[in-house]
Amino acid sequence: MPAPHVIRNNAPIIGWVFACLWFGMLLNFTTLYVREGGFGQFPPAIEAGIMLAFWLAGVAGLGPMLLTPRTRLTLHRGYATLHRAWLVRRREQRLSGDTLATAIIVHDTDSDGDPWYRLSLTLPGGDAMSVKESNDLSLLEALHAQLLKAS
Repeated sequence: MPAPHVIRNNAPIIGWVFACLWFGMLLNFTTLYVREGGFGQFPPAIEAGIMLAFWLAGVAGLGPMLLTPRTRLTLHRGYATLHRAWLVRRREQRLSGDTLATAIIVHDTDSDGDPWYRLSLTLPGGDAMSVKESNDLSLLEALHAQLLKAS
């Protein structure tokens, strides 16, 4: 019996590291701001507004990064096992062959306008999930064929 094929999406780790660095530095500056009673460069209301804006931007902009899971999809004959890991929890789910047959390649562009592709899978609850992301379309087409073969 051949070894099961594993598809990993570790891209969310980059977002986790960036978000943790952002909040770590913001916490440091907030501690200094509170300890020193402000920075003394602007009126207190404006300084407080600036600190609040950085916190709101962090929560609104980086919060979704912290909620994106790392994924590992292990393909077996006729089913797959999906492992999702967030910063503080993990979830394992067994997917049927019918679920694997819903895999599609989503064509998109990155922030520079270059092509970017995602292998997306529709889970039983109706949620779409990115299994693998890459700028290499041939890689995702090969993984898509393996998903369809495993279904």
